[in-house]
Amino acid sequence: MGLFDRFVPKFCKQYLQVGTQIEESLQAYVREVSGGQFPTCEHSFKMSTKEYDEFKESALALKNPSVDSAFVQVQSKKTKKTTGDLAVQQA
Repeated sequence: MGLFDRFVPKFCKQYLQVGTQIEESLQAYVREVSGGQFPTCEHSFKMSTKEYDEFKESALALKNPSVDSAFVQVQSKKTKKTTGDLAVQQA
């Protein structure tokens, strides 16, 4: 497929050079996330506060430290409430 730019295994044929495209795409993603341009409301799901609370209660009942820390991180970020909906956005 063309994932390699410095070394091409003898048994491979490069039909397309996608390694460079993947690298550039990942760099753009990191730039946009770091800069706060992504994700936006357009790329986010909304749920009512009631649904969120029910989901959180179910998730925390799993007693998984990763889940617990994820909710702590979400609570520390900016939130936006609109007509009873809760949308979590990047700070």
